[in-house]
Amino acid sequence: MGAPPARRVGGEPSALTQAPAGAATHSPAPAGLVGTVFRGEHKWLECLHVTLSAKSKTYPLFQHPGTEFIFMLEGVMDYSRSRSVYRLEPGDSLQMDGEGAHGPVDLIEVPIRFLSVIAFPDSQV
Repeated sequence: MGAPPARRVGGEPSALTQAPAGAATHSPAPAGLVGTVFRGEHKWLECLHVTLSAKSKTYPLFQHPGTEFIFMLEGVMDYSRSRSVYRLEPGDSLQMDGEGAHGPVDLIEVPIRFLSVIAFPDSQV
C-alpha cells in the first residue's frame, strides 16, 4: 500500500523528487558510471546518486564548471582531485572546484554508492 505521496504543506517552493517515480533519469555516464539525475525547477543544481560496481572503469579526468560535493553511502574508493588522492569511506564527504580534473582512481570495496551534488555558476544555467 505504501505511504501517501509527499506534498508541500507550507513555506517556500522546493524541488521534490520521489523514488522510484518522478523526474529521475537513468543514464550511463563516461567510463560506465551509472547515476540517477534529479532535476527540478532549480536548474543550477545537479544531484546524482552514483553506483560503481566491479565492472565500472575508473576515470579521474572529469571536469565541469561549478562546485561539487560528494557524500559516500557505501563502499570504499580512492578519489583524485588534481594531485591529491583521497580514500573515501561511508560517511565521508569531499567538496571541490569542478574545473580541476577529478574522479575515482581505484575502486577498493564495491559496490560503491555516493551522492554527488554539483552547483553550477549562474552563467552556466
